[in-house]
Amino acid sequence: MPTVDFVRYGAFLERALTWAGEGDVGFVVPSRWLTAAYAGPLRGWLAERGAVRRIVHLGDEQVFAGATTYVCLAFLGGRHAAVTVERDGAVERWSQLGAA
Repeated sequence: MPTVDFVRYGAFLERALTWAGEGDVGFVVPSRWLTAAYAGPLRGWLAERGAVRRIVHLGDEQVFAGATTYVCLAFLGGRHAAVTVERDGAVERWSQLGAA
């Protein structure tokens, strides 16, 4: 059974991708949606649209101070023929994205 949190961020992913149109979006989200049975419909919806560009699984690397989380970076958008999936525990490298 899906958790309330999954329903929230799953709906957020779907809505943001719809609003982005042909553009791309990126998110830091819990990594459980990659394997949990209850997230199957979301994975199917994304696959049908070719919407997954890249997934970076940060493993057990802790991203947010004071909270135990297991997250991934999900880059979604448009139609992508190929998907890049990688496991990368180097949070320092990813935390600098978008920094001025």
